[in-house]
Amino acid sequence: MTATPVAAASYGGAGAWAAAELDAALLGAAGIRAVVAGDAHLHAPLFGGHQVVLLVDPDHRAEAATLLEGGSPGSLDRKVLGR
Repeated sequence: MTATPVAAASYGGAGAWAAAELDAALLGAAGIRAVVAGDAHLHAPLFGGHQVVLLVDPDHRAEAATLLEGGSPGSLDRKVLGR
């Protein structure tokens, strides 16, 4: 990443880390480098229970949001950011 990464999505719930890794793979297939960060075992009500984030280069944030919104399973506790 060329600049300080920004959050493209946040995840909560039992499968937060795995869901973020799958989305990182989706973005990687589209040529967008993504990194998963956070703590999958920390449930922080202060942050809405979303303890895992998917980080991307700021230049790719809007494109990442578009891709993530298009491939969203209905049961996933994910918030897409960067619009």
